Amino acid sequence: MSHDKLNKYRRIRSAPSPSPSPISIPVETVSRNILRDKIGVFWDIVDCPIPHGHDPFSVYETITSVMAGEGYTDATMEIRVYGGDKDAIPAKLRYDYLAAGVFYQPQVSGGACGRVNQMSRDILIWTIDHPEPSNVMVIGKNVSEDKKFRRVLEALKSRHHNIFFICPNNMHSLELIRPFVLSIRHWGQLFDGRKPIDQAEHS
Repeated sequence: MSHDKLNKYRRIRSAPSPSPSPISIPVETVSRNILRDKIGVFWDIVDCPIPHGHDPFSVYETITSVMAGEGYTDATMEIRVYGGDKDAIPAKLRYDYLAAGVFYQPQVSGGACGRVNQMSRDILIWTIDHPEPSNVMVIGKNVSEDKKFRRVLEALKSRHHNIFFICPNNMHSLELIRPFVLSIRHWGQLFDGRKPIDQAEHS
């Protein structure tokens, strides 16, 4: 990644949040797609590997663009990555990822189950730190098959968090996860501009 591009990410992450509008609007009519809504991305990189020709920087940029296209923007969006061999990434590159808002989480034992449990805990902590309304993007496969994780998503939905689910391109059995999420995309759809394969109505 070029020095100029990295500086762009650093400027974005250090930019102050937009000031709220001075216009008084009744709470019940305020759109939830507002600039101060936070976006947290939780990505199982084993279930959904980095596509050919991309890197964590371009994944960050793509997610930012997709979310902005749907009315959700956050100048300090964070991506937390689960799985993969963090130690194989040179220290300088890990620092650059960190500066761009991409955080590789510590390795845990237990394979897919361990990653799901770690992601579940991190999402709960993140949503406590960022009360509703906020936006959570979950990228993975095994999370949809985990009963405890689905209960976490159900609780978040009841607290008016928006949940966006991204699954592998070959995953088509989505009935278990559908009730708890606002939209569902296949991983490849993030990068080719296609619309979600399934999108719920705003309640």
